[in-house]
Amino acid sequence: MEEVNLENRLGTKGEVAAAFAEVLEAQWLQTHACLLPRKLLNTVFKHAPQFADGRQHDAHEFLAFLLDTLHEDLNRAKVRFYSSPPVEDKQMPDEDKAALAWRFYLERNSSVIVDLFQGQLKSSVTCLACGHVSTTFDTFMYLSLPIPKRRGAMTLVDCLVEFSKDEILTDPTWKCPGCGKLVKARKKMDIWKVPPLLLIHLKRFYYLQCSSGKLTNRIEYPTTDLDISSYVSSPQKEPPLYNLFAKIDHEGDISAGHYSTLTRNRKSGNWHKFDDEDVQTVQEDNVSNEKAYVLFYCKVSIQEYRRQCLKLPDLWPHIVSKGSIESEDFPPDQTGSTVSVLDQKGPQRRWKLHALASEAESPRV
Repeated sequence: MEEVNLENRLGTKGEVAAAFAEVLEAQWLQTHACLLPRKLLNTVFKHAPQFADGRQHDAHEFLAFLLDTLHEDLNRAKVRFYSSPPVEDKQMPDEDKAALAWRFYLERNSSVIVDLFQGQLKSSVTCLACGHVSTTFDTFMYLSLPIPKRRGAMTLVDCLVEFSKDEILTDPTWKCPGCGKLVKARKKMDIWKVPPLLLIHLKRFYYLQCSSGKLTNRIEYPTTDLDISSYVSSPQKEPPLYNLFAKIDHEGDISAGHYSTLTRNRKSGNWHKFDDEDVQTVQEDNVSNEKAYVLFYCKVSIQEYRRQCLKLPDLWPHIVSKGSIESEDFPPDQTGSTVSVLDQKGPQRRWKLHALASEAESPRV
């Protein structure tokens, strides 16, 4: 409740966060054999009427709405600062540029959603006329990975390679900062920083001018020890190694279909399939299938999730010298010197907020 931002016009004044919290509390108390999240649905319908028309809707679109709304409801940045974004400096190392872009983002956005789900992408556009390279850094909440359009089974690596491919911008619509002309260019997207919880959306649905449909290729992906270090372009403080803990499946086509969910029980390690009111235990060998639509991975190389705020740059995912991101024109920090950690001492894991004695003190589990 202390985190709810009642002043944020982009949120719901905490209504969605409160309804979601009630569902979580009911799950943790385990006092019901089954749960119908009617209040959460009605609250969502109130603030997002596009989901209330009784028709089928995309699970990824709903997930994006829910995470965005929870972020705004719990945004610790009570006041929005409108300073100018960092000016591109060709002499500055990319890691320092990325840290400055992260700082600029945290001035406006700091929440438990940022702490857990948000990473950073690097976008590079190269002028094919003069060779100038323009680099920008943006945050992401999930990776939407394209599926290569070919027959047969593929791997998650194939999708990551497709995501990182160069794209040629053939129409001269990009104005190059180097030569000042509208030019053809080459664009490349790289994963720069990865979050504690990595959400991967497989882009199975396609919409073209003359056709639309669904790609039904089987995508092979590991349930444990997913190592994406070869597909991350910057140094990482912890190895980008992940275990799958949940997934959303879609069966059907673009016009009609059905969603189900598989999750791993944190105590037993067993997998369970949730299909409306039907719940079944499934073998881990059957978790990977051609229906996979959204994958939920948790980083296994860390035991604590660091709060992302302006006052604690040492807890940012960037590996830079302190002087490169310190500035006298820092806006006042609004997030408090606390850090989110996962307490593993008791029989049950639970979220706790540990106050830091000073800005320099490291968080402890």
